[in-house]
Amino acid sequence: MWRVALPAGLLAQGLLLGACASLGGASAREDPALPCEQRTPEVFVLQGETNEALAACVASAFRPTTRELLLDSPGGNVDRALDIAAHFEGRGLTMRVVDECNSSCANYFLPLAGRIIVEPEAIVMLHGSLDPALRGHLMDQREAFIRDQISAGATREEAQVRHEGLLTTLDEISARQAGFAARNGVPSGWLLYRRPGSDEIEGVSGAADGPVRQALIVEEAFMRSCLRRAQIEPYDARLGRGPIGLTVRTISRLRGFAWSGEMRCTS
Repeated sequence: MWRVALPAGLLAQGLLLGACASLGGASAREDPALPCEQRTPEVFVLQGETNEALAACVASAFRPTTRELLLDSPGGNVDRALDIAAHFEGRGLTMRVVDECNSSCANYFLPLAGRIIVEPEAIVMLHGSLDPALRGHLMDQREAFIRDQISAGATREEAQVRHEGLLTTLDEISARQAGFAARNGVPSGWLLYRRPGSDEIEGVSGAADGPVRQALIVEEAFMRSCLRRAQIEPYDARLGRGPIGLTVRTISRLRGFAWSGEMRCTS
């Protein structure tokens, strides 16, 4: 088994509320005022956080004639990401990562692809999912959460209710995530899935290239081992083992991002 020590509070905030890790820059959209657009009858562009605005945009703009998605998203809220993913299930779309596909984008969009293209200098990052270990961490941090809420002006009773609400939301979306994974054959290793009280990832072998403190940068071999239903185009040969160059690789290490290295999904 392989261990990952991601900060539980940050992870919960990112997956439930919408914060996300990003190393991206360029824009895929022709109109930056829109989070998505049907560029042609066959090409759909999706950019930005997986939030209410993006989910509403996809619901209104996505057309069944779509054959290719252009993805540029740092991820965000899991519930909204699953809303968006419902439009893509069963279509076998080509998904082209033009800058980044991180967090919820990688968790819930890429496993639905019939073909995946990671463009030169684009990046795919994972930082976990709504797993039992995360729930355990939130339970362990209950008193710290309550103290923080009281410091922000809440009563203890209000803080307790908010913590219970966070756990209830996590449980509900976790069940939704489980259904999505079962329907679409998403392996536990791709979701960095852990059991209660453990930081060991289920369904993986091999070691990452560096310690993971924030997120895991996905290299071609790891993606191939996990997303076996998709045709994955070779990463640009000039870029060596990873999807981006040495300078960004070095900076990424300093920021707590590891590379998938020898990690492989085994089930």
